[in-house]
Amino acid sequence: MSAPRINPALLSAEARANLAKVQAELNFGVRQQIVSTECELEKEVSKNRKGGKATLTPDKADSLITDIYVSEDKNEVRFLIDANPSEVPTAQGKGAFVDKSGHVHFFTKPKQRKAEQTFQDAFSKHSELTRRWGDVPIEVEFYYFFGYPSGTPKKKMHTIGPMTEKPDASNISKGICDALTRAGMWKDDSYIQKETSKKCRTKNSPHMEIRIINLQPRFDELFRKEEERDSLFSSCQ
Repeated sequence: MSAPRINPALLSAEARANLAKVQAELNFGVRQQIVSTECELEKEVSKNRKGGKATLTPDKADSLITDIYVSEDKNEVRFLIDANPSEVPTAQGKGAFVDKSGHVHFFTKPKQRKAEQTFQDAFSKHSELTRRWGDVPIEVEFYYFFGYPSGTPKKKMHTIGPMTEKPDASNISKGICDALTRAGMWKDDSYIQKETSKKCRTKNSPHMEIRIINLQPRFDELFRKEEERDSLFSSCQ
């Protein structure tokens, strides 16, 4: 399905000027990180695929999850993941190009696509741990443990502040969350009532942790307390 055509009348003066510049470059055959046709786009993707080997590739799916912990009531599942969060492609790995007719097309770059496929393959083998809850509201927590700057002595690690460098935690979570949805960990993104992403420092090897929590028991308890409150008020009238 082709992307919607840009209507210049809906753009600001600056945006129209930029669009006119892009269209002019296309007309004169000047390509500045723009792929003019679908065929040329595929050629660009093929070139990227022949580049450096991505850290997260589908063949690593079997060893991606190192440990799984299930709470006693089976309403929380915790996954420990052997992956350096700084090497996980973020949602900014999406690409876009404008064709000669002015249509904008979006695509997932090969490195991002491979990483998402790796997470999907790894988690699809454990989807029954959360899908047995049924279609319930859930909470997802992403924890990213980054290493200290290279060469930092252990005695000075406590002087290093919180992890405030790139990448953004939310950008890492976006692609992983999409992969977990396709893996069947939950029915749809709409069932995620709360999502948290945190970045931390670790003296150990960089890694990740994902916690998935069934919120239905909490909602049931809340409703029960509300019913008890309403019943108490009724008896006082």
